[in-house]
Amino acid sequence: LHDALPIWALQLAKVKVDRLVVVEKDPDCRRLNAVRWPGCDVWSDIEKLGKKDIERMMRSVPGITSVVAAGGSPCQGLSKLSCDRKHLEDPRSKLFYCYSAVLGWIEEVAEEMQIWSLLALENVLGDDEDVAEMTGVLGSKPVLACASGLSRVRRPRLYWSNIRIEDHGSYTRAHY
Repeated sequence: LHDALPIWALQLAKVKVDRLVVVEKDPDCRRLNAVRWPGCDVWSDIEKLGKKDIERMMRSVPGITSVVAAGGSPCQGLSKLSCDRKHLEDPRSKLFYCYSAVLGWIEEVAEEMQIWSLLALENVLGDDEDVAEMTGVLGSKPVLACASGLSRVRRPRLYWSNIRIEDHGSYTRAHY
């Protein structure tokens, strides 16, 4: 939904993407996404996205076999770099709750349609209380990763997913 990295990874793996939905509040980022992926659905407000919208979009893809939803909520209220952070009470960072609801709806519709889903949320390494709250809402433990190998961000990030990440010799896995 938010992060461009998953769609690039799918393109590199030559996975056919039948429908791309971008949810982005920033108008410049929306414009960039629309140019980069012509024909994608662009939503400007995650708070206006409902389960019926999710279901309509998923059911509109003939022969759909899977859905990938990945992204993150704004981190300004969670970042330890901010001395006046408001945690999940920050108007931007509390959009995490909207995003987690969207992930839940996607998972419900995917189960109803009997299709595979990969759901993920990414965010900064915040205070223990914020991470515990997010972990409880999402129902999965985050994986800690240095994002420099995944994106232009060169600092640790947390990744939550509905898919268990298996050990592999090419990386070191650390759970937060």
